Parts: sequence; C-alpha cells; structure tokens
Amino acid sequence: MFYGEKMIAILMSVTLALHTCSSSLAFISVLQPVGRWRLRNASSRQRNISLSLLATVPIDLDSIEIKAQESSESWEVYVTPFLSEADADRLEDRFEKRADVKYIKVGGFPGSSRTRFVMTNPDLELDQEENDAEHCVTLCIDHISSAQIPQSSSRLKPWPGIVMGIGVDLHNVGDVILEDGNAYMVVVPEVVRQCSRLLPKELKGVGITVTKLEPGEYVPYDGVQQDMELGELNKRALKYK
Repeated sequence: MFYGEKMIAILMSVTLALHTCSSSLAFISVLQPVGRWRLRNASSRQRNISLSLLATVPIDLDSIEIKAQESSESWEVYVTPFLSEADADRLEDRFEKRADVKYIKVGGFPGSSRTRFVMTNPDLELDQEENDAEHCVTLCIDHISSAQIPQSSSRLKPWPGIVMGIGVDLHNVGDVILEDGNAYMVVVPEVVRQCSRLLPKELKGVGITVTKLEPGEYVPYDGVQQDMELGELNKRALKYK
C-alpha cells in the first residue's frame, strides 16, 4: 500500500475514533506525528484532507478538566496544549473555585496570548520560570522578510497555514511575533526539530534559518503579534483546494 493510501486509512480510523471517544485531546495526540514527509507522498486532495483534520479538531475542556483532576489525585503533572485566549478564559472559569487542582499558565513570553496550563496537586510546587522553560520553546526564524508571506487580514491569516503546511497541529504552537525582519515562534518541545527542518522549505525565502533560543535569551517586546486563528479564506482553502 502506498503512503498516501496508508495516510487516508489512518485518518479514517482516527475520524471514527473521534466520534466514538469523548476525548478530543486523544485525537490531537494521534494527529501530532503527521509530518511533511507523509504529506509529500500523498495526492493534493489527500494532503488537504489531513490539513483540514489538523485545523478543525476542537479543544475538549471537559477532557482537560478530567485529566487535571486525575493528575491532582495521582500527584502528577498534566500539561495542556496551547489554548487561545478565549479557551484559556473558559478553562480558568472552571477552576476558579476548585481547591483540588493547582495550575499555572506558561506561554514562552511575558503576557503571552496563547498559553498552556500546567496542572497538579495543590500541595506540589510549580515554579513559573522552570515550567515555562520546560514546556515552551522559542524559535527564531530569521530573514523572514525574504519570504513571500501575504498580509494578515480578517479573512486570511498566513501563519496558521504555514504551520499546518509542515504538518504541525496549531495546538502545538503558541504566539508568533514579527520583529526586525525575524519571526519568533513558541512551540511545544516535541515539534522543535520538525519546525527547524521544514519551516525554511515552506517559507521559500533567501537565507531563512531557524534557531532554537535558550530560555529568556530574547523577548520581542516591540514586535507585532500574528493571529493564529484560522481566517475565512484559510478554511475555504482547506475545504476546496
């Protein structure tokens, strides 16, 4: 069986699992390994089906709440995917009056828009700086001005498409900030290698390289934050392309 056929079979199985399993986060973890090397071996239609699935898996707050409680009871640590500001606010509302779960938010930058929740038992210590460094990695993409990236608008958001173009789930990506010809992107540690290898090829610019920054090495205070929510044209492209 060819790679493309294998991918479709896998995605059909995963889609069925999504309808029969209450945890969408389990579905996210299954999709995470889908990489560019598989997408290159698929047809255009097959590739767009996989990208559509990557883009449309919702965050299951009920599942997060259950996992947080289980982690608290077992004295372990549970870390969520990156959440949008709206989802993070909704999750905080759920835990506002709960005394059985302790959490902090990490995002790689001070005042991050997209954040991860680190959750555990209230009697365990959670160091903000240590957890930020452990669960969020900042990548510097230089010479970004040489890449042909369309302007962001209410209908078209280029960076979600760029990220999905290399097979990375949006839930694995935090804030993206442009400053002085560079892009600073926060990701989960598990996709650092994938982003470092494939982003220069996806961006198709001159001299573009990706560097992993050390924790606190640089913060783009004067940069422009990019919208990581899919725009209307992004969704249409994934559906009809």
